[in-house]
Amino acid sequence: MWYFFDVIFMGFWAAGMTMLYLKYKHSKEKERSQNFYMFLAMMIAIIPTSFLNIILPDFGYYTFDWVGTLTSIPWVSVLAYSIIKHNQMSVRVVLTELLVLTAILIFFISIFV
Repeated sequence: MWYFFDVIFMGFWAAGMTMLYLKYKHSKEKERSQNFYMFLAMMIAIIPTSFLNIILPDFGYYTFDWVGTLTSIPWVSVLAYSIIKHNQMSVRVVLTELLVLTAILIFFISIFV
């Protein structure tokens, strides 16, 4: 039954990548570079990790499992560059949410420890 997960997972990724590509293709000049970096980040994320962490282990090859997690470094780098350079999200809002989440976590940890 594992192949059902693989087919559904890859189908959703293919649909998402198709939508990103169509947005890139039909976007205006300013949005075009934003969509390009989002498309590039998703390609960096899905191709190595899906091959190394989903497809190869299905056939019994677990030797390269650790490489899939290393591919998150360029993915996060491209995504962070895209977000910061092209203002794709409000960095202040994200930092505020992280600070609030950290305060909540510290509060609950202090209760139970």
